Amino acid sequence: NKKYKSPETTVYLISAGPEILKPFNTKIRESAEEHLREIGVSIMLGVSVSSVESGVINLDGRKTITVGTIIWAGGVVPTVPRFFQMEPENVEGRLSVGQFLQMKGQNNIFVLGDSAGLETPLPLLAQVAVAQSKFVARNIIAGVENLPLSPFVYKPKGNFVSIGQWFAAGEIFGMTIYGKLAWWIWRTTYLFNFASWEKRLKIAFEWSLNLFLPRDTTKLS
Repeated sequence: NKKYKSPETTVYLISAGPEILKPFNTKIRESAEEHLREIGVSIMLGVSVSSVESGVINLDGRKTITVGTIIWAGGVVPTVPRFFQMEPENVEGRLSVGQFLQMKGQNNIFVLGDSAGLETPLPLLAQVAVAQSKFVARNIIAGVENLPLSPFVYKPKGNFVSIGQWFAAGEIFGMTIYGKLAWWIWRTTYLFNFASWEKRLKIAFEWSLNLFLPRDTTKLS
């Protein structure tokens, strides 16, 4: 839809991979890519960035793009603590853990979130870390009380991703949805993840104002 496009701003999305939003299912990836193209984002897939200079991005050593602002999103790298007198097993930079989220060889050390290297990798999402934190707390209590530990089983509540204002895509209860409804569900869920009602009301008020005000496309420098 051309009404979204701004003559003042050009956005390039460059990825060395063949698709965007790899952790999501095919329908979500396709709907997200289609929407981004509709609002004027130039998507370049299967293209590697060979180097970045001031105001210039070099692609595969062949093509250059002149830009004003560069945002690098190179993935998630966990900060793994050092452990004295031992070398923990690593899984792609993460600490190797067993079914109880205990570090291999160290039953008194629990690892969760992006630092936990499970045999079956889980998406690097906040809801995974939150679920693991509650699970680890219960297992620590069980250990103190000399009760058997429980294996961690991840049960996703649904995954959503916002693709700009008024559009999101995601899956919930086994269904894939996208558009304004998905955007509203994503925002509502995100809002209620804040701890206090004061914070929720403040953010809800700011979001309400944004519904009636245009996006600020002030040039970044």
